[in-house]
Amino acid sequence: MSEVGGISCFCENLARVRTSWTKDNPGRRFLSCENRNGGCSFYEWEDGPLSSRSRVIIPGLLRQLNALEKENARLARKMKYYSIMVWSLFPRFVFA
Repeated sequence: MSEVGGISCFCENLARVRTSWTKDNPGRRFLSCENRNGGCSFYEWEDGPLSSRSRVIIPGLLRQLNALEKENARLARKMKYYSIMVWSLFPRFVFA
């Protein structure tokens, strides 16, 4: 079932590495077939099982990361707005 450079699924396609974001397996990597919607049910865990502590901590960290990314995007928009304001007002004070 193994090939050079990867693992083949039941339909002889090369399995892809994916990441699970389910409640029970957050961030856990697995192999599955490209043809999974077409009837190939192959999957194989690439990582070992998560500890119960990891199952609690990882979702919280992901929520924190998402909140920080949202805040970062908000601050970037604010910075762009203020940069435009400064550069549009700057010539009025320099050349007035």
